[in-house]
Amino acid sequence: MTDHDSSHSVKTSLAFEPDFSELVDLTQVMSSEVDFQAAMLLAHQVDPFSREARRAFVAPRAATFRTIRMYQMAGGDDSSIAVFRTMAEAKHQRIR
Repeated sequence: MTDHDSSHSVKTSLAFEPDFSELVDLTQVMSSEVDFQAAMLLAHQVDPFSREARRAFVAPRAATFRTIRMYQMAGGDDSSIAVFRTMAEAKHQRIR
């Protein structure tokens, strides 16, 4: 299954609402190999969430933090996406 296939599956699911809030825990991710072109593809073609969804990514390591910031910029500096270094910071600032 490709990223596009899984995104299409999520988008067409009756249980999925594109404006759901999302908290993504990347604390166990050690590295990232996403380049800007891939980030653009993810942001514009694969991502099933709407701009109304509040999304928080927890990325304590520099590589994953930079990847999410690149993804955020690829999507047009989307203010619905925020990146944090700790889970406590994400929960306090974003998920209220």
